Amino acid sequence: MASGTPQRLERDAYRQWHSSALDKGARKRTHTPSATPNVDALNTVSKKSCPPPADTSHPPASALHLQAIDHFATLSESVVALIEHHDPLVSSPANIKLLQTCAKPLMDRLDNAYLNAVVQELQSRIDALEVERATLVRQMEEVKQQSSDEVQKLRKELEEEKQKSICCICMDKARDTVLIPCMHSQFCLSCIIKHQKANGSACPTCRAKLEGFSWLRP
Repeated sequence: MASGTPQRLERDAYRQWHSSALDKGARKRTHTPSATPNVDALNTVSKKSCPPPADTSHPPASALHLQAIDHFATLSESVVALIEHHDPLVSSPANIKLLQTCAKPLMDRLDNAYLNAVVQELQSRIDALEVERATLVRQMEEVKQQSSDEVQKLRKELEEEKQKSICCICMDKARDTVLIPCMHSQFCLSCIIKHQKANGSACPTCRAKLEGFSWLRP
């Protein structure tokens, strides 16, 4: 009976400590649901070394028993710390609100990144359209210049043809008379008649004596 008394006392002390630790963890979860996870405490628990050696005054069996109690206490503290870390994080509305608050900057950055990508895409399309517009404007100017050159060329040819078709004396009426026998035809009938009256029957161009003329009706 005397040898079993220290063991019963140790068991009773452990049971009392274990119950107190669990009650303490429960009170923390009940009264402080929005508490943030204690990361430093977790790191401290995870880095705990082996418990110090038992008091050498106890017998070897009692020392091993105390080491087992101390080790189990460490594990219990780890469990309580994990519960305090995970349980409020999952079930507490305050912590959910905290997560949403922490996530908002990330969502804002994501939205800004998406908007920036859309703006860059639209800007690229605008730049491409500007290049296309500039190309079309340049091509239109080239076509206008070519058309203007063609118009000038046609006007010049038309003027030359017109010069060929009007009388070289009055520069007004159409050429409609062929002189015989030299066959010159740069004159209108009115100018030939006036020329014959004023200068005799000679060709205004080659001065050959005229035998007559032929009138080309329009």
